[in-house]
Order: sequence, then C-alpha cells, then structure tokens
Amino acid sequence: MRELLCIGDLNADLLVPYGQARKYLQEARQGKAEKTEVVLQGGGSMGNSCLVLGRLGEHPHFVTDLCQDVVGRYLQQELEEAGVDFSYNIPGHNSSIICVCVLENRERMVFPWVPPGASLPRFRKETFSRIPRQDYDVLLSGMVLTNEEETMQAVIDFLRELKENTHSRLLFDLNLRPETYGLSPARRKAYEQILDLCDILLGSGIEEFGPLSGETDLQKAAEKLGNGRHTVIARNGAQPTLILSPDGTLTSVAPEPVRVLSTLGAGDTFNAAFLHAMRQKEDLSEAVHYATHCACYMISHEGRLSLPEDCLNHPDSNG
Repeated sequence: MRELLCIGDLNADLLVPYGQARKYLQEARQGKAEKTEVVLQGGGSMGNSCLVLGRLGEHPHFVTDLCQDVVGRYLQQELEEAGVDFSYNIPGHNSSIICVCVLENRERMVFPWVPPGASLPRFRKETFSRIPRQDYDVLLSGMVLTNEEETMQAVIDFLRELKENTHSRLLFDLNLRPETYGLSPARRKAYEQILDLCDILLGSGIEEFGPLSGETDLQKAAEKLGNGRHTVIARNGAQPTLILSPDGTLTSVAPEPVRVLSTLGAGDTFNAAFLHAMRQKEDLSEAVHYATHCACYMISHEGRLSLPEDCLNHPDSNG
C-alpha cells in the first residue's frame, strides 16, 4: 500500500457561539441563566483531515508550515497523539493563525486572523526536501493556494515531480474560499495546474465548482472541471453527492437524514474517511458511502470531529 502524505494548513479555530449567546440572552430576560464559552481547538482543512485519518487507524505524514509558538506546539501534540507523523517537516518561524469561527443557526462564518508579523502558511522548495520520493496517496486542498506565488509554485512543482517520477495518486479538494482568498488570475492558474495533475477532485457545491467552471449547475460544473481527466466527487449538502468518472459515468450517493448541529469540519471529515476507505477497498462508490456515513454522523453529534463507532472499529481499518 502507498504511504499517505497530507500537505496543507494547520491552525487553531476560535469558536464563537454567537447564535447560542443570543438565544441565552433572550432566555435570561425570562429568568433563565445560561452561559456560553469561546473555545479554542485545532483546525485547518488538512489538520482536521489528518486528525480524522489518525482516528481511523491511518498514520499520515503531514507537511505543513509548522509553527513553533505555544499554539503550534499544542496543535502538533494533538495530532501526534492521534498517530500523525511530522518527521518530514522543517520547523518554521511563523506564528500560528487563528480562524475565528462565528456560529449561528447551524451556519458558520470563518475569519482568519493573522497575528502581527506572521503570514498565511508558506511553502518553499526546501519544504519538501525531507520527503522521500516514493509512491504516495497525496491529499491536499485549495487552502495551500494562498495567492503567495512562491508558495503556490513550490507546491505545484513538488506535485508534478511526484506524478512524473512515482506512481503517486493525488486527491485534491477545491476548498475555494473566495471570501478569504479571492480568485486572482495567479490563483486561478494554480488551480488549473493542479487539476491537470490530480486523479480525484473533490469539492462542495456549486459555490466551489461554479467560479472555476463558469457553470451554475453542479453536474455541468463537475463535468467541465473533470473534462475526462479524473474522477470528480461533488458533495452537495443535504442533496446527493455526485460521482463522475473520467468516462462520463455519473452515479450519486444520498446523505443520511440527520439533525444538523454544526457543519464545521464536515468536508474535511468526508475527505479523510473517503481516502481511508478507498485505500482499503479501491471502490469509489463504497468509499463515498462510508465517507457520507462518517460526515453525517459528525455534523449531527457534539464534540470535535466525532466519528461513529462502526467507523472507528471498521474491520478494514489499519488500527
């Protein structure tokens, strides 16, 4: 089996329960007293996926802009305890980013806060110098495409080297985040280059597939971005997830009906569970069913990136 390599962002999430606080304030006026708490926890698209992969029994190598401040050490320790390997990293001098997640009515708005003197995650040619050139399953997302052109080019050059010299398989989640990073010509070009390299493209809804494809219908957008080059897996909230093969075959998997508590980390959980299942059975439809089950459980249960027991004790799990 290929080694598992994850490339991307690791940060802390500061959860601000704005909607819950408003509810409690109204109840307080009726004589009820409840309090809310702001919570700091690990986050980042790839940090979340690595944590889920670890809980599923995988031992991914995680390459990130590894911060050495107190928050960065806390984030690293949490993932290492879950079985994530940081040995390919070159420790950086950046300060950890805090993503302020404002939660209201099961929705969330995320505002990245970059401390003074810090920057968004940076990747350079030397970032990848410790990584043995061998066959990998590689997972990354658009969160590495931060408009910093040297970072984007370093990531693309490394991926191209792997694809040209190994039998590595690349899974790429769009994670477009136009409200945070926009879609400049340089960032759009970087997306196009990675789409040419990837084997499986993932993403969430027309809000991610639309801006890159110019389409307003999710299936048409998936077909355009797939373009016969790779498999496309398009999540769509409460609607069925579309699976489009390179030969144009379209299938779908409906999510389980659940009461949604929070969608924070849902896509990251799906990606990790999908990759884990695919590595075990190599069946895309089964992997999407498994990932959907894990993601539906996560969004409907309390706790950070909760997983169902039947996934944690999956008979095909490595752990």
